[in-house]
Amino acid sequence: MSTESNPEVFHVFWDQLKYTVRNNFIQRKIRAMEGSKNVTASKTILKEISGQIHSGEMTALMGPSGAGKSTLLEILVGIRRPDKPNNVMFRGKNSQIDIAFIPQNDEYFDDLTVNETLIFASKLKNATINEKHRELFKGLTGSAYHEAVIKDVCQRLGLEQCRNVQVKRISGGQKKRLSVAQELVSKPDILILDEPTSGLDSTTAFKTMTFLASLTRENPPITVVCTIHQPNPETFNLFDRVYVLSKIGKCIYEGKATEIVEYLKGLDIHCPNFYNPADYIVELAAGEYGIEAIDKLVAAHELQVPMMPIRDVRKLKKITVKSKHPFFRNFFTLYHRSNLILIRDKLLMKMRVATYIGAAFFLSYLYGTDVGKATGCPALEGQLTGDTAKNAMKAGIKELKSLSENMSLILISVLMMMLGTLLPVVITTPHEFSKAVKEKWNNWYGIGSFHLGMVLSDLPFELFFPTIYLTIIYILTEQAPDLWRYLTLLAIFVTSALIGYSIGMTAGTVFMDNIHAAIVFGPIVVLTLILFSGLVVRIQLMPLPLQILSKFDFLRYVTEGLMIALYGFGRCGHDNDDKVESMKRTVSAMIYNFLSIVEKETNGEDEIFGEGDNKVGVKNMTDVLVQTVMVGAGVRYTDENGKIASSLLSFFELYDEYLYYCGVLLIVNVIAYRLLAYIVMIWKSKARR
Repeated sequence: MSTESNPEVFHVFWDQLKYTVRNNFIQRKIRAMEGSKNVTASKTILKEISGQIHSGEMTALMGPSGAGKSTLLEILVGIRRPDKPNNVMFRGKNSQIDIAFIPQNDEYFDDLTVNETLIFASKLKNATINEKHRELFKGLTGSAYHEAVIKDVCQRLGLEQCRNVQVKRISGGQKKRLSVAQELVSKPDILILDEPTSGLDSTTAFKTMTFLASLTRENPPITVVCTIHQPNPETFNLFDRVYVLSKIGKCIYEGKATEIVEYLKGLDIHCPNFYNPADYIVELAAGEYGIEAIDKLVAAHELQVPMMPIRDVRKLKKITVKSKHPFFRNFFTLYHRSNLILIRDKLLMKMRVATYIGAAFFLSYLYGTDVGKATGCPALEGQLTGDTAKNAMKAGIKELKSLSENMSLILISVLMMMLGTLLPVVITTPHEFSKAVKEKWNNWYGIGSFHLGMVLSDLPFELFFPTIYLTIIYILTEQAPDLWRYLTLLAIFVTSALIGYSIGMTAGTVFMDNIHAAIVFGPIVVLTLILFSGLVVRIQLMPLPLQILSKFDFLRYVTEGLMIALYGFGRCGHDNDDKVESMKRTVSAMIYNFLSIVEKETNGEDEIFGEGDNKVGVKNMTDVLVQTVMVGAGVRYTDENGKIASSLLSFFELYDEYLYYCGVLLIVNVIAYRLLAYIVMIWKSKARR
């Protein structure tokens, strides 16, 4: 059947395809630290190979480990970029083709059932109209359509008995079939699988490959391409076409599985009697019979490579389906899926509840119920006595101790909010995002809808847990009894949790292939930010470059906002202001009268009542002495309006109006970190290797 007469017939070609792995200096050092030896700057995996795939056929890619089988598959899918991007071409009448890729170690959401997994797959993959597939289920729409699709796929793959079983409870063979079922809900043109029989016994492997072979005989047929390692003769003979790569990155055979023995005999290479031809050709490719045999086979294949057609040829990547995904429809589906995954992860949920509530009660017990009463304001006595200064000093020291304890409690709580959201997401993101990347490459949805669904599904917990935690802490430690102060602290706690979530998501995305690195990286970022927050060293004492750097540290605005919210806006009260004014008038009158008498006795009666320099000098000296006495009485700090201020705010040079500035910058940081997480996710999802 020619390409011209049947629009369903197509061919995929690759000509002089070359792929080189390049490691820059940093990558080589990282690989060396991981234990790899002799890491080179570059290594060529595929060396100018040529080959082809035909529609309606099942093709096997074979070869020893490291020959480049998986690399070739990923180039066909578009995950890897060859040295020359125009070496993979397509010929056929199709305006677009849909390619589905199933990796060797596919990702699953273990807490979902098989039926739920397929429901979500159908809703996402069939969100846009697929006329070719809908013809099978005419008249059905919505949930009825998806149910019909899933029922059909489950019957064909033998998954009916486990439809309502959680994925984590099904066998390895059933998981392999589930991976195939997810892609078949939309009937792709080409199905590419990496080692679909790995981990399966021979019987299950044969059944799996038999089903895949049956896909090529459907109407319209699905082209199947897969790597396979040492199949038994029955499984091997199911393939229409075999493509064998050698250890040197060259092709040594391309043709029918049943013709290998005769082909080798024609090159004076004899497969032993009663020996599996699949095993023998792989042993040849591995060099077990000498490099000369490989060279002979490579030369023979290169002589047989047909000329690349020039008519109706297009780049494969140009005609691969790139649907315009319905953003909001996919978002709601992904939001629903993320919610189910979160709710069903009971261990993680119990740990979060126990951590927040347990920590709140424990810290309240540890710090005591009076720690929140500290204000940093002077403890003024009703009258001046000889012990006023001594008593003020003792009271001031006690107040500063309580103040430091309360601030340490509040700041530990902020770190709890951040790490409490950072660590769960940094653990779950690598797994969820790895699956999302595969689904994105298979044209299920865009990363934007996945990101938004994941973020919003966790948002209620980012609001609920800080609220419960702060409420317990605030009441049990007797913080300031002002509703607005509580709400302000809650807003700061929530913003800290939101930013912590974004940092965790970013770390989990960057290190999606190494969860241990992600878990270490997230807290390190938080600890680094603490250094520039003004807690370790006051901002005013930092070198100028570090002061500038601290302006980009959101923890600076968290700590400063907390201080002002707790101890600013008249926390010392008007009673203290009235006492101070009364004491100032009394002390000022006493000192002024005393100095006036001294001045009179020294310079004569006429001078003291004049308007000259002597009177000005007495007034200035009186002011200085009054200030000294008031400091001794405990009045050390005042705000810009001359009102008594908490010693904490004066120490850090903070004013009430700065709270609004902190609030605005925290909102900006929440948005910035959210955007950073999204941009990193987009970058990692598009990154070709």
